Amino acid sequence: MALSAYARRVEREIRGDMAVSTLLVQLIRNRNLLPFWLTGVGVIADIAKNDRQYAAIASAVLCGMLPTRYAGLLIKPTLNRLPQSLARWATDHASREVGGLLGIVVHSLETTLSVRERFSSHPEQLAGWYSDVDAAADEVSYHIANAHRAS
Repeated sequence: MALSAYARRVEREIRGDMAVSTLLVQLIRNRNLLPFWLTGVGVIADIAKNDRQYAAIASAVLCGMLPTRYAGLLIKPTLNRLPQSLARWATDHASREVGGLLGIVVHSLETTLSVRERFSSHPEQLAGWYSDVDAAADEVSYHIANAHRAS
């Protein structure tokens, strides 16, 4: 009986964070989207280079030292700086890529078509992945709604 109270407390305190972590793992486990995830990590790193507070929060959330609910503090700065970060990336790579900016466009299109082809060649795996992501997103939504009601 005493342990059931403890179990309820632990679940109440960390289940929402675990739900967010599960959703992220489900999204990232799709290797077909690896170029997208690596670009995202690059954007986070680019922003962190110039913003110490952002860097501290991002690194603490990503290594598990801060609960995932703190990831919300990263969304607005990431979205605000995403266009500049991607433009900087494109400018840096245009000078190194064969064909400059056109080479980047061609590479991006090739990557997109490759991802599309991998998705279409394994529809059953894609359906399973969608189902897992949907279940994880439902769990996150549940916790967001309950947190909103509690406040």
